[in-house]
Amino acid sequence: MVKTRLRQVLAPVLALVSLSVTCSLAFSAPINCSLANDDVEKTICSRPSLIAQDKAISDKLAALELACPSLRMLLSQSQKYWLRERWDCRNVEGIFEKADGLATCLASRMGQRLQRLNETPKNCDPQTLAGGYRFVDPVHLLRFGDQYIGQTVSVNGRLDLDSCRASSAGSRSGGIVANHERFRVIFDAMPESRREWLCDQRPASQWEGIVKKDQQGVYLFLNMW
Repeated sequence: MVKTRLRQVLAPVLALVSLSVTCSLAFSAPINCSLANDDVEKTICSRPSLIAQDKAISDKLAALELACPSLRMLLSQSQKYWLRERWDCRNVEGIFEKADGLATCLASRMGQRLQRLNETPKNCDPQTLAGGYRFVDPVHLLRFGDQYIGQTVSVNGRLDLDSCRASSAGSRSGGIVANHERFRVIFDAMPESRREWLCDQRPASQWEGIVKKDQQGVYLFLNMW
């Protein structure tokens, strides 16, 4: 009877632990080539060298997650940013006009990713993994913005202009909002017609600018012309 009750108690606990491990490792899984459905994944799956790089990245992510539990969230987030950069190989000018152009770009970016993962120190310092991504979000910049000063980044979120409020009319500042966080933005200039449209639509998009810093802290400098 005791053993039966113990099994009944432990079964759901073990199931939850198993689910937690499965979910936490999901972001590090290599490409399933039987499900490849876009140019990037198909290109990787067509070349053994790229498949090997993809597996090496996956193995390193899994090893880091086990060795550095404190980095689990950052590893997952940084992999998301990097996958966006991997996909962005498709947008390199003339990439499909060159023989093996996409494969060459992918090999380069995958090599850079693996190098960065390999440079993660044994003390699990998050700084190595935090900076240098092209596609990020406000939450990441609020935490690691100092590492991006002088870099061009593309920040995903909804654009919120201070000048949309009467109390801040004429302001060239605002913010990019995502996940209930707001990263400060300063505009080079804001044509009135553009300002009215932005205030009316409050669009969500990728906003590209340069990360800078003033007395108030780090911000994104946007040219809206």
